[in-house]
Formats: sequence, structure tokens, C-alpha cells
Amino acid sequence: MRKYSKMLIAALMMIAAAATIAPSTTNAQTGRVDLQIVKVGFIVGLSGGRGTLYYDGLAYPIRVGGVSLGPSFAVSSIDLTGTAYNLNRVEDFYGTYTAGSAGLAVVGGGKTASLSNARGVRLEVAGRTIGVEFSLDLSGISIQPR
Repeated sequence: MRKYSKMLIAALMMIAAAATIAPSTTNAQTGRVDLQIVKVGFIVGLSGGRGTLYYDGLAYPIRVGGVSLGPSFAVSSIDLTGTAYNLNRVEDFYGTYTAGSAGLAVVGGGKTASLSNARGVRLEVAGRTIGVEFSLDLSGISIQPR
């Protein structure tokens, strides 16, 4: 019986140690995001824009930039709104975003995207495109403070 008690205590200590080492998202918060992006391109596409991150009761102005290479033709403006998940601090939001598991989809004329950055922030946005666009690739966009 003592052998099992010691094993149980050792197992509980290992679990407690692992919980303190692993990065925690239990205290992570969400933020609301509004983005306005303009895309222009033929083969090489350029996109840029601005927006606002609403996080922890404050509004943070942001700028968006990116370059894409590949078959595309675009002269468009995209207004997106969404949610940023897994924010532990505002600095986690900034960086380069790549396509997440959900990818990009066209839904009833609207666009949706699930993106993530190196700090584990997941950005899910949706909106409508105004203009002509044969490709919507938000992967690789850079979001920085304005």
C-alpha cells in the first residue's frame, strides 16, 4: 500500500511540475478586431490597410501589410471584423499571420479566414469584398502597431 501511495504522490508532483512548465492559455483573453485592407495586384499582389484591436478595454490602432506572389488579379477593398484568441498581452497580437487549419472560404459572397501567428494568437475574421478579385490570400499578412 505504501508503494502505491509513493507512486501516486510522485505522479501528482510530475503533473504539477508539467502544469507550471507548459504555456498556459487558461488566462488568455480575446480581443475584437476591425480591419480595412486594400489589395492591388497582377501576379505579384500588394495589400495594405489599417484597423483597430479592441483588447482589455482599450483600442489599439494597427497597420496591415503584405505581399503575395502567384496567380492573382485584384483591385479590391476588404472590410473584415473578427476575434483574436489566446491573447496574454497586446504584444502577442503583432506579427506575421499564416493560414490556420480552417483556411479561406467563400461563403455567400463573403470571405472568412482563420489565421495564426508565432505567438499562438488565432485570428478569425469575416467580411465582404468590394471590387474585382480572383484570389484572396491573407496568409503572410503582417500586423504591427500604428
